[in-house]
Amino acid sequence: MNLRKTIFLTLSLYVATSCNISSIGDKSGKVSFSVENDIYVTEITKGAVSSYTALPAPGDFMLKVTDGDGVSIYEGLLSEWDSSTKIPAGAYEAAVSYGTEGEEGFDKPFFTGSSSFTVTGGETTNVSVPAALTNSIVKVTRSNAFTNYFVSSDFVVTTGNGNEIAFPISENRGAFVDAYKITVSGNVTSQGGSTKSFSKEYSGLEPATCYELAFDVEGIGGATITISFNDTVESVELEDIELND
Repeated sequence: MNLRKTIFLTLSLYVATSCNISSIGDKSGKVSFSVENDIYVTEITKGAVSSYTALPAPGDFMLKVTDGDGVSIYEGLLSEWDSSTKIPAGAYEAAVSYGTEGEEGFDKPFFTGSSSFTVTGGETTNVSVPAALTNSIVKVTRSNAFTNYFVSSDFVVTTGNGNEIAFPISENRGAFVDAYKITVSGNVTSQGGSTKSFSKEYSGLEPATCYELAFDVEGIGGATITISFNDTVESVELEDIELND
């Protein structure tokens, strides 16, 4: 009887010890990723990026996971990450992005963000990565008085990167720009057939901010227009265009 008890106790101790060793020896874990997308931009009244373009779905973001030594262990669509994949315990960083950095124009937003996380052996880690818009938005509007006075007006916004974005009178969308500064220029033609030009530079553009260039006329005569750059209003003198015969 004592021999049986001894064998049973020994076996029980072995099983318990084996379980503890198995738990301690599991030095890998699983990770589930999600994106917390900041959909807002700063403007005169706070608005959403969806007012200017379609928002990406979380699975449309590119995901890059690197270990503590900066070695990439995954790079691809977030939707293609297999959450059942086990990776060694340790410190990691997840970076997400959507769009092409430096690209400018309509419907060209660039979202990016990153988050550090730690994988614990035998556990599943849920990682939510914050993503925000990194480029600025520029839109052009014309007052009723402006469109009544000038029968045509063609504007071009040239970014500090050298890209030109046209804003004809029919264009109401906002363009995404990566540059720190812009130059708005164009030609306006009055009802009398006089065509004049102008050019004005603006700097200090911030990410995730919408800048509205609102055009209006100043008084009668059409020699001066006003451009509102968000909450700053400036008068701009028009110059006559020399047309070749």
